[in-house]
Amino acid sequence: MVPVRWRSTSASAAISRSCSVNTFCEMLGISLRSSPKFRGDDAWNARDADRFAALFTDEAIMSFVDREETMTGRTAIQEVFAQRFHAFPPDLVHQSTVQRVQAVAHGVLAVDSEVIVLRQPAEAGADGIRLRTFRVFALLSRTDTGWRFRDMRIMQMPP
Repeated sequence: MVPVRWRSTSASAAISRSCSVNTFCEMLGISLRSSPKFRGDDAWNARDADRFAALFTDEAIMSFVDREETMTGRTAIQEVFAQRFHAFPPDLVHQSTVQRVQAVAHGVLAVDSEVIVLRQPAEAGADGIRLRTFRVFALLSRTDTGWRFRDMRIMQMPP
């Protein structure tokens, strides 16, 4: 079970609870596979910069902390990934694993996750080769059209 913490406050008490990520997402009325994190995997693997950028708010900030690279706004994210996706070989695969979700305010989630970039071998059923691992911290906001990333900080981990 992946710990999920949320806090609801009232004038009289603060309540903290723990449950699985799946249970937490069900309580929010979202399917984990349809969450922005996994739709991001699908868009990345399809090399679809428009679909990838659509997962972010208009004013989103995406930072690769170790490279001191920051993109501000959905348009900038779309433009950068349109260039990057064009250069990626077709056998690279993006896989996200959500490790922790916490509701930090009304309509705001904090999500810790790991992203692995693999090279998929041509042989069916063979294991992919891990090329890079990233730790990701993201804030998501509930919008009229669903949950969107508003701040994402990414750190590449050593091999």
